[in-house]
Amino acid sequence: MSAEPTSAAADPSRPAAHATTDHTRTGDDHQRFLDSLAEVIRTEGSQSATVAAVVRQARASRRTFYAAFDNLEDCFLQLVRRENTRVLTAVRAAIDPHAAWTEQIDQALTAWGTAASAALEIRLPPSSGQAGARLQKLVLEEYVQLLISISENKGMVAGGVRPVHRHEAIILMGGIRELYRYAVEQGVPMEEVVASARSFMTAALRPTDT
Repeated sequence: MSAEPTSAAADPSRPAAHATTDHTRTGDDHQRFLDSLAEVIRTEGSQSATVAAVVRQARASRRTFYAAFDNLEDCFLQLVRRENTRVLTAVRAAIDPHAAWTEQIDQALTAWGTAASAALEIRLPPSSGQAGARLQKLVLEEYVQLLISISENKGMVAGGVRPVHRHEAIILMGGIRELYRYAVEQGVPMEEVVASARSFMTAALRPTDT
């Protein structure tokens, strides 16, 4: 994954631009193509996701697609971003910052398990290159910041949990994300993944005097 994503200009299947072409990226078209890519991946797999398949699913034209995205890799990246944002939003909404620290862990991981199960598992194409690597780092950073903020809230502090250091958060969240990938590949039930993550996180955050 060392190559840069294919540029829009280099895509031979992209329609040539004309002066009358409307390149306004409308929100409706944007979401429609993301939904269409998600459906293609869900029903046929990531390997079958092509611009032709996406526009066929969306019942739209290539020109409309390229008005919304630079190329297929751009569409993939934005779909990954959307799916991860949905999971993070669900986790944030589930946490009561005044609850006991063990209860907050349960709230967060239960919400994560439910949202992750409903989210689409997307494998970025090799052509996503450095852009894909940057997105993966961004997603991990969002999880890291979430864990740090949770560890500093009122319920955690009242329970004697010390704030999580950034390096510790990277280890914890990176490990849980790898566990999730492994579970998807091996067909491990999500409830087992959540139970393991709960035990792992509880042991890591447990106050030293308990």
